[in-house]
Amino acid sequence: MNRKPLLTTLTFFVFAMGGAYLLFHVLDSSAELTWRGYALGGALAGFVVQFLLMKWAYSRLCDPPSRSHRRWSSSSSSRKPTSLES
Repeated sequence: MNRKPLLTTLTFFVFAMGGAYLLFHVLDSSAELTWRGYALGGALAGFVVQFLLMKWAYSRLCDPPSRSHRRWSSSSSSRKPTSLES
């Protein structure tokens, strides 16, 4: 079992909770999030936004690109065809 994804998600959770506490308890901020019929407000909206932004940023910066997004390929299909004369 690979614990790295669990540790990463737990880290995002802790930082998002800390950010929500700081923003909404200490600094008295406010937020409202409405998406696909769901509505969140206050610290919960701030937590969700921070958590999702951290997951998105991590996936863009740290996950290796998939094979379909490579700019070049080492396969023989990328070579120009050659003609053989007899």
